[in-house]
Amino acid sequence: MRITKLEITNFQGLRHAALDVSAPVLLVAGHNGAGKSSLLDGVAMAFNGQPRRVSLKKEMDKLITEGAKKGEARVEWLDEAGEVQACGVALPSGKGSPLADSPFLPFVLDASLFAGLKADDRRKLLLSLTGASASPAEVGKRLKAKGIDLALFEKVKPLLRSGFSAMVGQAKDYASEARGAWKAVTGENYG
Repeated sequence: MRITKLEITNFQGLRHAALDVSAPVLLVAGHNGAGKSSLLDGVAMAFNGQPRRVSLKKEMDKLITEGAKKGEARVEWLDEAGEVQACGVALPSGKGSPLADSPFLPFVLDASLFAGLKADDRRKLLLSLTGASASPAEVGKRLKAKGIDLALFEKVKPLLRSGFSAMVGQAKDYASEARGAWKAVTGENYG
């Protein structure tokens, strides 16, 4: 998904914003009260259909800019096939077409959710999002492509299933053994 257009009208403190997005990153800056948070809330509500600042449907009219009768938030993006897709929400009804099939959307709209995950859950989420794999076969293939001696990898390969922390612990044990062997052969401390 690549967002191509944001259009927010009479949404909270923002009268109107129509942004064509051409770069991978969009920076929105402005003075206090300029509508930055309103823009973010509008984009979030267009995507998930959930208001951030009111909890009851009958209070949706409070999201409309003072003096206006209706408002809306709309987001357009290109999907994986390059087709233009859109989602949005109309106020005061709250009706719209939210994007409901993305398991990653809550983490994109609220970064604190990702930060609050345990390390293992963050790793699983990132592997799932990127399609990356940490399987023994995949790791071995990548190490071989980099010209690394696979004999060393074979020693820790069974530990891949128990996680990276177990592999790190085993690698430290192997390093300690190697230092001991160095001292036995040379009579000197390693390093």
